[in-house]
Amino acid sequence: MADGESCGKNESVDYHDWIKISPHCHTRVYSRCASITQWNLVRAVSQAGMDGLILTEHHNRWPDSKITEMRDHCIDSGYCRENFLIIPGQEIEARDPENKLNYGHVLVIGADKSLIEMNVNDLCGLAEKEGWALVAAHPGQVSGLSRFWEYPIHGFELLHRNQDNHYVRRLAEDHCSNLAKLGSDDIHHLGHEGHYCTLFPKGTKTEQDIIQAIKDRMTEPYKFKR
Repeated sequence: MADGESCGKNESVDYHDWIKISPHCHTRVYSRCASITQWNLVRAVSQAGMDGLILTEHHNRWPDSKITEMRDHCIDSGYCRENFLIIPGQEIEARDPENKLNYGHVLVIGADKSLIEMNVNDLCGLAEKEGWALVAAHPGQVSGLSRFWEYPIHGFELLHRNQDNHYVRRLAEDHCSNLAKLGSDDIHHLGHEGHYCTLFPKGTKTEQDIIQAIKDRMTEPYKFKR
């Protein structure tokens, strides 16, 4: 691929064995801080060269029926290919009861209903019980969960459109060898797409495939050339 590069320092990456997913996306349907419509989101991500996206609205999981309607409409309208992936997830705020100052955003993939703000330990316990994947969102921002590697989560955003990526790289080198690394645009508005994404193994087709890849650390952060 001539349009970007893997940034996970994995020398064995063969781009023919991966697909590109935008793993952190919002729409104005369920996130008040976003202005992009679901239709423009799919079209923009697809036109940027990605193979799918994960919907991570704030404390809202898209109903499966609405995701099906979205996908069908976008395919019929020519916004994306028939095999374009639209995976449900959500972004929630988690807090540490032992440290009132430590709170941050976590991407949850696998929950079948919308979640409220919760104790980070309770969230990790639920994830373990239910089989969810947890990703520390934008740890280089003020709203990122500090010392996220001390909790039993599965991955973190190494690259993000709006964080200090150099700072997060240093954290990763010191603490995060056992966690999946992701790249993300954290799309809220048209034009946010096409900076970073995450490579997932070719053959990834379902929510469970996404979860397993994150848990197995089979992801690579990817930077687009702009």
